[in-house]
Amino acid sequence: MIFDETACYICAKCTSGCPTAVYDPSFKPHVIVARSKVDREALLNDENIWYCVLCKRCERRCPQNVSPLLIVTELKNESYKCAKAHVPKGFEVLSRLLRETGLSSKEEIIITEDFDEYNREEIGLPPLPKINTKAITEALTELGFFDTGCEDQNAKAGTAED
Repeated sequence: MIFDETACYICAKCTSGCPTAVYDPSFKPHVIVARSKVDREALLNDENIWYCVLCKRCERRCPQNVSPLLIVTELKNESYKCAKAHVPKGFEVLSRLLRETGLSSKEEIIITEDFDEYNREEIGLPPLPKINTKAITEALTELGFFDTGCEDQNAKAGTAED
């Protein structure tokens, strides 16, 4: 796969195979790729970028080997880092939990596929081993997960206007 949106000729094969597009016709990976060339800033504020379910069907269907998934992921990362609108609350919760516990959910709660919640102890599961949250936070920081460079720029811009 390549990360060059200029190779896309907007054939829409990515969208025609997208499970999200079936349920929400406003989600169109080929349009996101096309808009990323000319209207990137507006896409950072578009809640549609958060609808991608990371299935990779778009990658497999693209005759030009463009990766709409990588483009959407980059847009999500930039939107999150730059504190743009429409970042889902769940993503904020995930970020906080990873930083605080090293887990993607509260460790004592088990959620079934029917969204029923159970305490680990209630269903006879042993407690989870202790997690080195410092190592996880360091690794995620090194990967740029907690990078807030744009937030710093926004804060400077905000103080200059005040």
